[in-house]
Amino acid sequence: MRLDANAGTLEAKVDAHTWADRERHVAELAAHHVGLGRELFGGFRHLASAAELGASVFGGFEADDLARQAGQIHAEDA
Repeated sequence: MRLDANAGTLEAKVDAHTWADRERHVAELAAHHVGLGRELFGGFRHLASAAELGASVFGGFEADDLARQAGQIHAEDA
């Protein structure tokens, strides 16, 4: 890997075929959802706007909308 912060590039130093054939890994976090502090920030994860919009949790949320989503948030974080 080559990271050039000045040019804003990240380059994998392998051929395209090797890059395309690599095994992809997905983190399994189900066993680590509770007890490591993740539950403390569950509400923020649900309230955050899209990354393209800054992933903010401030503004754009009305109390009645939050009340309707409370059951969904609790169920997903359980």
